[in-house]
Amino acid sequence: MPETSALRVRADQSPMPRTPAESAVEADLRIQERHKVIQLQLISRNGKSERLAAEIAKFLGREAPLTPLAGAERDGLSIFATGPREYWVLADGDLAAKAMIALQEAVTESASVFNQSDSRHVFMLSGRHVLDVLAKGSPLDLCAQAFPRPGAAHSVIVHIPVLIVRCLEPDACEVLVPRSYAASFVAWLKEAALEQRPTVRG
Repeated sequence: MPETSALRVRADQSPMPRTPAESAVEADLRIQERHKVIQLQLISRNGKSERLAAEIAKFLGREAPLTPLAGAERDGLSIFATGPREYWVLADGDLAAKAMIALQEAVTESASVFNQSDSRHVFMLSGRHVLDVLAKGSPLDLCAQAFPRPGAAHSVIVHIPVLIVRCLEPDACEVLVPRSYAASFVAWLKEAALEQRPTVRG
């Protein structure tokens, strides 16, 4: 049985300014770092990708497995099909730890589970210019017809590897950035949003 201590996440070493806590581009783009987010990467064991897909569908209460890029939620968990054999799971560290453990137990025979919580910063971007700003750096087609909501996909923003998550809200995305690139991502984000005259507020 997975230990709850394995789900601890680190909230220090933030690339965002200590004060104020939130950066804003007027009312059109808001940028906020999320803390205590549990991040699990599930990769199917050899020959068990279909079994893993079926187990995740059962856990989610679905009749059919998730389609590529698509996501679904249960008990505070968001699960995304991010590759042919890969799923990415996000959850608030305080609210969904029990559900996360239940998921790990459900897939223990079909998947290798990697806790990525300490490896990536999670940035929440919201506002009507979110997709416009991200499109300046990412080659992904972020429109609703090509990218489901909720959904997630690996990409790059300039030279930075990221996981872009489209939330259920039409004007909200989360971007998961490796810690070693987080400061570079924040610097790029501020520059990419210059035409919206970025301001900082507390």
